Amino acid sequence: MQKIEEQTQLLGELFNNAVNKALEDDNKELAYKLVALHSLVMTSLSVAMLVKTFQLGLRSIMSVDLSNLGDD
Repeated sequence: MQKIEEQTQLLGELFNNAVNKALEDDNKELAYKLVALHSLVMTSLSVAMLVKTFQLGLRSIMSVDLSNLGDD
């Protein structure tokens, strides 16, 4: 999970540098598109992490041994 956070931070810095460069070159349209692309990428990553967390939780729930909860 820490590796994903590090890579996400690097990606954010890359987008930030690209947006700043576009603004320096007075290319506001490119800057807006880069910000929109960054938002889409981050949203997709968040959804993927949410799905993975759900899968791990579901796997944990399914692995609980309920055989000892039978009739007493």
